[in-house]
Amino acid sequence: MAPKHSAAAKRQNEIRAWLESEIMEGRLRPGDRIGEGEICRQFGVSRTPVREALLQLASVELVVFRPRQGAMVARIPVQRIAAMWEVMTALEALCAELAARRMECAALEALATVNAESRQFVAAGDVTGYDKSNRNFHEIIYIGCRNDYLAEQVRDIRCRLRAYRRYPFQRAGGMERSLAGHEVILKALEVGDDAAAGAAMREHVAGGVSFLDLVAELPASAAEDGEVCRGPTTAPALGAKLSLRWRRGSP
Repeated sequence: MAPKHSAAAKRQNEIRAWLESEIMEGRLRPGDRIGEGEICRQFGVSRTPVREALLQLASVELVVFRPRQGAMVARIPVQRIAAMWEVMTALEALCAELAARRMECAALEALATVNAESRQFVAAGDVTGYDKSNRNFHEIIYIGCRNDYLAEQVRDIRCRLRAYRRYPFQRAGGMERSLAGHEVILKALEVGDDAAAGAAMREHVAGGVSFLDLVAELPASAAEDGEVCRGPTTAPALGAKLSLRWRRGSP
């Protein structure tokens, strides 16, 4: 029985990883419905591993279950986004401060290489390439801070906000502002100035793009509406959209 159990767990993890990637890369957007039946057919499995994978994603608030609608990609209320943004800003700044004191030369060289690649993506107007490079830049700093617990917390928040944080790079000047922030952070890290690195990161995360600008550009599907439950119910077709009214005047 052990090999069978192991195979089922592996399949479940594959489904979770696929769903997480679909959400993180924006192919499944906030508010999209997730059809269990279609996923079962795609992976050739029963509903059990699919539901287990969805429940795991619900535990980290990437998926929610709604009565009579089934599983959906979570929509985070604007107030919640604001709260998470504040915490992420503080944690990112702390990562940079610690990294300035703890990063080794090899890590700094890797960071400089990623930054050079980012310049090329900006010059080419490649939003997708820059988005990936931006993640690599921050990931090197998380590793360089040498505090695994801190890194886990900031990764978790960035993961949950990722569907919303890609929009600034698509705005005019968005990539350029982000790159300028990276340049300042890199210089502070290279000279080991922890105070300057923390301040630069704080400004980069909190001030690089106005939070109000970000909120104004969120799609209608990003606004939370209706009742949410924790357990699975029915499963409508994958990719069907829930039409919502976006209240731009809401706090």
